[in-house]
Amino acid sequence: MLKIIMVFVLTLGLAACKSPVNNSSKIQLASEPIVTVDSASTQDNKLVITYASGRDDSENILKIIEDYNKQSEKYMVVYQELPYDYVERYNDIYNALKSKDISFDVIELNYTWIPELANKGYIESLESYTKKNNLDKSKYLESAFNATIYDDQIWGLPYNISAGFLFVRTDLIENVPKTWDELIQTSKAVEESGSVKYSYIMPGNRSQTILLEALEFIYSYGGRFFDQNGNLDFNREGIINGLNKMAEIYFSDYVPEDISKITNQEARNKFINGETALLRSDINTWTYANIQDSQVYNKFSVAPLPRGDKSVSTVLDGYANSINSNSKNKDAAYDFIEYLSGAEVQRSLAINSEKIPVLLETFKDKQVLEKNPYFATDKFINTIDQALSRAKTIHYRQFIDIFIEELDLFFYNKKTAEEVVNSMETKLNYVFENKL
Repeated sequence: MLKIIMVFVLTLGLAACKSPVNNSSKIQLASEPIVTVDSASTQDNKLVITYASGRDDSENILKIIEDYNKQSEKYMVVYQELPYDYVERYNDIYNALKSKDISFDVIELNYTWIPELANKGYIESLESYTKKNNLDKSKYLESAFNATIYDDQIWGLPYNISAGFLFVRTDLIENVPKTWDELIQTSKAVEESGSVKYSYIMPGNRSQTILLEALEFIYSYGGRFFDQNGNLDFNREGIINGLNKMAEIYFSDYVPEDISKITNQEARNKFINGETALLRSDINTWTYANIQDSQVYNKFSVAPLPRGDKSVSTVLDGYANSINSNSKNKDAAYDFIEYLSGAEVQRSLAINSEKIPVLLETFKDKQVLEKNPYFATDKFINTIDQALSRAKTIHYRQFIDIFIEELDLFFYNKKTAEEVVNSMETKLNYVFENKL
């Protein structure tokens, strides 16, 4: 079957997305940001700091900030909303920090951005703050906390975590596929039965999700690009096997013909509408699928992604909060980011924002479990706590640019997996040797 070829193109000039909500604790982005602060709060002689993050569609962050402002006797936080687009947001953050911009004190960072910003001195090491405040790292998911560490120092406090999972129609599939080969066999059997429109769906459009999916395949076959210290360390065989297995599934007859156009939300909707038996998606799909008007209500389970021949497939995503190294209010900034990683906020994220928390005690909270019952399973906790970092390197931006370009050529059948690996290794060697 002829597939519409995927194109991995991430444009950098997208317009910033803005929230329609007006709030006295929020900066309204314009050509020049306008800080709007509740005048009653400023009369208390509180030190005002600014928190910058990507858009929160649930707008729960505004409630979190409001609660903090009510509780804190010394500090007040105002909010700055950053572009929704992942690439544009990082470019904005990087350029602001590079120029020693002090318009924000605390910044929400994807875990993958931390090594480069720490290496350049753009964010503050939190070692002295965590020791002074006796922060217990063992209270957090190990995978999340490890993602904040670069050069043996802590550069952010974990805030939330995300990862891919396999959603399985229990009324159609008896045994959950544990490997990619088992998923292929199961998908072919479902296709032959004709019980659903598609056997398997994963998002395939131009997005960060498709990059995560590629890494899920690569890592599950033992592929790697970097060692634990961020140095180049190619496992060629694993990368090649992972890419070829991904292509085998992507260009199969049991996935939608237009898979290259399917977003995460569209893939999720197809599963909820009963069109597919298997779905790769983030855990938020559970909430949408587990409502009574869903076609799969009480007919599905959540499982870890299939393994390759070497390792688990789960790749870590999510965010931490860090301090702008040029901030004049670092003590206040740390007080706020510790609050964001604390029990009250972590509980709120799990209940109100459909986020996976990072504080272990949250997974035992009664109300949290009522909203997210899958949190109670050891399989779920183990899966996210064993998640592999997306790519821990100070050259992450260059890595992603190169990766996107090579994936594009691979899925256009312009290059084999072997040629992709050769090219990536050559280009990344040049980046590291020239310290670009």
